[in-house]
Amino acid sequence: MKLFADDVKMCLKIENNVYLQQLQLAINALTNWAQEWQLGISVDKCCVLNVGTKIRAPHLYHDNCTLSVLARTRDL
Repeated sequence: MKLFADDVKMCLKIENNVYLQQLQLAINALTNWAQEWQLGISVDKCCVLNVGTKIRAPHLYHDNCTLSVLARTRDL
C-alpha cells in the first residue's frame, strides 16, 4: 500500500484467486476504516489497473460498487 496526502494505492501481483481475495479483503478494510472515520471515498476515481502482459479482469468491489478495470490511467 502506498499513501500520499489523500491518495491510496494498493498493489498486488495476482497469481491466483487467493491473491485476489487478499486484495478484496484489503479494499474492505480500507472501506471500513474510512466509514469509521467518516471519510468519503470517491468510487468514480477508483479503478483496477492491469500491469503486465497477462490480461486479467478481476471483479473487485468497494462498498458494493464494482471497480472499473483499466489497461492504462493517468497518475500525477
